[in-house]
Amino acid sequence: MFAFGYSLIWLKAAFAGKYVMQSDASMYVFWMQRFVDPTLLPHDLNVAYHESISPAGYTALYKGLASLGVAPLLANKLLPIALTLATTVYCFRFCLQLLPVPAVAFVSTLLFNQHLWLTDDVNSATPRSFVYPFFFAFLYYLCRGANIWAIVALGLMGLFYPALMFVAVGVLAVRLMGWSKGRLRLSTQRRDYVLLGAAIVVAGVVLIPFGLLGKAEFGSLVSLVQARAMPEFQAPFGRISFFNDRDPWNFWFDGIHSGLGLSLNPVIVSVGLLLPFLWFFPRRFPLVKQCRPDLVLLPQMLVSAIAFFLAAHAVLFRLFLPSRYTMHTLRMVVAIAGGLALCILIDAAVRAYQKRWQGRQARFIGWSLATLVAIPLVFYPQIFWHKHFTRAGLVTGKVPTLYEFFQQQPKDSLIATLSGEADNLPVFAQRSVLVSGKYAIPYHPAYYNQIRQRVIDLIHAQYSPDAATVRAFVQQYGIDFWLLERSAFNPDYLNSRWLSLFEPATTEARSQLATRSPVLAQAMERCKVFETGNLVVLQAACVGREKAEGRGQRAEGLEMRDEGWGLKAKG
Repeated sequence: MFAFGYSLIWLKAAFAGKYVMQSDASMYVFWMQRFVDPTLLPHDLNVAYHESISPAGYTALYKGLASLGVAPLLANKLLPIALTLATTVYCFRFCLQLLPVPAVAFVSTLLFNQHLWLTDDVNSATPRSFVYPFFFAFLYYLCRGANIWAIVALGLMGLFYPALMFVAVGVLAVRLMGWSKGRLRLSTQRRDYVLLGAAIVVAGVVLIPFGLLGKAEFGSLVSLVQARAMPEFQAPFGRISFFNDRDPWNFWFDGIHSGLGLSLNPVIVSVGLLLPFLWFFPRRFPLVKQCRPDLVLLPQMLVSAIAFFLAAHAVLFRLFLPSRYTMHTLRMVVAIAGGLALCILIDAAVRAYQKRWQGRQARFIGWSLATLVAIPLVFYPQIFWHKHFTRAGLVTGKVPTLYEFFQQQPKDSLIATLSGEADNLPVFAQRSVLVSGKYAIPYHPAYYNQIRQRVIDLIHAQYSPDAATVRAFVQQYGIDFWLLERSAFNPDYLNSRWLSLFEPATTEARSQLATRSPVLAQAMERCKVFETGNLVVLQAACVGREKAEGRGQRAEGLEMRDEGWGLKAKG
């Protein structure tokens, strides 16, 4: 009930407007619009790259839904419901395997649901969103001894999010070791070794499409030496804020890419940190005695995740980002441990007052205690996070008329812009952009070096006083439209976090602004074909020409509108 209720809150937010999208989802799903219309975004470098790095299972799911008539953008908003319900079912069943008390499983699962919807994991319906149903399924079947289904869940994990598949394999390896008679001993059960061997084989098969972690269409992942030299990986302003030599705590614990990623939200899950201590006092906390041996899976998950976390740091970036191994694992462990510890404490408190009070007084105290626990447990997200709950990362397009204008232009149009709207155009307008801060991911040099050069060339052209430079840029990249903000010719415009990564190009642009007027500033009124608020769209073929030629090109633009291009000229 709660899982479905949270999903309804999400649906209301997701369908609040025509141009609403989860931020991370737009980066993963924008290119999948080609499943519905293959003529969209042709010859697009961003499309080629993101398609090449998308997990095989994730791509196949969206493609299959598109073949059934469910467009990728619609599927992206509906999938969180299915993911949440599947996660809830398997989380609840797994918790019952640890402590066979339904109330305990309910509390743990409720806490985990709240955590899911306070983050942007499940609502993004990106590859990481599939971690939780598959991992909880793996744990549940492992507890039940249904090894074949456990391996199936492990394989599905790898098809959607390989990092957690490694953690699952690690769990099977750690399970081979146990403490007996004061010594660490290996398992004597043949089935444990068979299960681990099967998991390794399945993992190897699943990794084949990934080219063994990095040897894909765009070559190998960035090396440690390369990343160290790139501003894109430096904290706090890099595109991937990773290296932070000034703050070791942030680097190892809080960093979203480099740290462990421990999250204690909702805050009540922090009670789970007491679970190891409660374990040693079974007389005072009798519910501990009902815990089953499978509870050892929680520390085994931690051992496996931290081992891969350290391994990823040791071989940066061959195992991708270290945080990917611990972030999601810790969320599962902490939520379940929090539910267990909370219920163990409540049970101990109830037993204590039952010994001292009887009758109405006992019932009053019992109901008071239940109410004090239930209110913050159930209503915490709605009370303290009501504006954020289920809406993490949700983005609303602020310029619908701009998106509608570009939708009327040819599908092979290419837009050059340094505006933040470049992040929205591929998904809302379904048109290609030359560069975008969101899509400029620096993990593969073969891709990112092209993007970096494009940005530098664009900065030079946008702020150049030389018409020949602008014309050469337009011809080199085949630019059709230039989207400008009227504030773009203010030197402060170049101080944005993203543009500051492209020195010395930004410094040179500021120097040029101080001496001569850029060609684009002069051509803005003459070549504009659309304007709304602070945004102006220029016809790229017009920019950089002489004024007389520009007027001829402007007339040509009007003729193209009559032929169905839909260009809207002002003045």
